[in-house]
Formats: sequence, C-alpha cells, structure tokens
Amino acid sequence: ELVNATGTIGSGQAGQLVTIQQRPCDQQTWRDVGEATTTGGGTWSVDFLTRISGLLRATSGDATTDSVQLRQRPYVFFAQRPPGRFRAGVQAQRQYWHRRMRIDRFDRARGAWVMVKRVLITKTEGDGGGGMSDIASTTDLFGINVPTGTNLRAVLPTEVGRPCYVAGISAIVRR
Repeated sequence: ELVNATGTIGSGQAGQLVTIQQRPCDQQTWRDVGEATTTGGGTWSVDFLTRISGLLRATSGDATTDSVQLRQRPYVFFAQRPPGRFRAGVQAQRQYWHRRMRIDRFDRARGAWVMVKRVLITKTEGDGGGGMSDIASTTDLFGINVPTGTNLRAVLPTEVGRPCYVAGISAIVRR
C-alpha cells in the first residue's frame, strides 16, 4: 500500500523540492523513494511505496528532518487449489526459505483465531536484487483436517518476519 507523508518546510516558500528517503531495516545507506514540490505556505504531500520496514526522512536543500520508524507488513498469500489442498507464502524483499508459517482457523465458539498447523516454506523465487523487486517464498501443497466451511488464514508471525517486517496475515480462505 502507498504511504502518505506530509509536511511544511521552514521557509514557507512554494516551488521547493522535497525528497523522501528511506534506509531499509538492515542497510546503512539512504535511497530516494519519493519527491514533492511545496505549495503555498511551504506545505508538501507525497505518496510512495516503501515495501520494507526502515527509517524515513525528508530533505529539502541542505535541511534534513529527523528520521521516523516505519513498520511494514509483508504480503502473505493463501490459496486452495485443488479443493482441500492448500499453498501459502510470503512476497517480500527478504526471503523466508525454511521458515515456518502458521495456519489458523476461526473458532466461532471462542470468537478467536486458533492455530491448526505450522507449515514450512520450501521454495523461493526471485533474488531481491537489493532494489525494489520482491522474493516469493512458498510452501509445498498441504492438507488441513478441518470441516468444510471452516474459515482459514495464513500468518507469518512477527518473530519470523523480524527484523524487516511485522506479522503478515493472508486473506481468509474458506475450506
């Protein structure tokens, strides 16, 4: 999803270039991720993609803001194909090969999600390339012993996603 950053430069001038920079979670260099031009009163607004947790800051001329922490969720997917067989995975800028995801079912009696299975990520495609390209990390096909009509979801827990991601949760799939 897009992130929106807004601000005002101290001079209050219109027509000034503001650059948004990110330092990804496990790197030491800043990269430009967005630009805006100030309007009347020196205000600016920009939408941009980060796709990974890290520090953000804005620069204009020789001035730089303090950095702020942005926490990002990875894209988690979960599919049922053919019926009764499932595959889960994570699309992110880091690979999760040989890490474990959790499969939850919704327990109507408790009104809560309950873990039913842990699954191992066994495949990785893409190399990340150090830029903005993602890596797909997926499981093999697996079965789940739950009644038909059960709502299920895949979860990449925060402890697995660290340090670059917080927990990611898939869309709900009905068995």
